[in-house]
Amino acid sequence: MHELDLDRALNRTEGHLMRSNAQLAKMLGKAASVQAAMRAEYLGRVRSLEKLRNAFAQKHKELQIANESVF
Repeated sequence: MHELDLDRALNRTEGHLMRSNAQLAKMLGKAASVQAAMRAEYLGRVRSLEKLRNAFAQKHKELQIANESVF
């Protein structure tokens, strides 16, 4: 192969690598965005469960007090 052919092949390879890197960066950005959205949803659900648990504990306490006053 001539030196010019090698340079062209190298340039093509570099171009492919640059496009591949750009695609990977884009995919990683999307993955990070999806991960952040999933984390926010998870934390929202955890907060909802904590509120339910606290409400249940409060109601349980009220029922215990009411039960003690009956007996």
